[in-house]
Amino acid sequence: MPTRASKEKSEYMAVSAVSAVFDTNVDYEGIFVGSPGDVSVIFYFDSAAVILKNVPAGTFLPIHIKQITTANTTATDIVAFN
Repeated sequence: MPTRASKEKSEYMAVSAVSAVFDTNVDYEGIFVGSPGDVSVIFYFDSAAVILKNVPAGTFLPIHIKQITTANTTATDIVAFN
């Protein structure tokens, strides 16, 4: 089994669309942003939200997060990978 550092995009186990009511305490290892905007996330080993500003449409972010928060998230069509 590859380590997280060597994980390829094709090796994700599941894909789920992120809705307006975002799940808490999940284990996302990447997100795809379909429409541009800001994305507010809480990284997996943290408790404070961080706003990723002006994420362009069609961007894949290989980040390990536990939540996408509704506050300050303006991007849409977000798909989460785990």
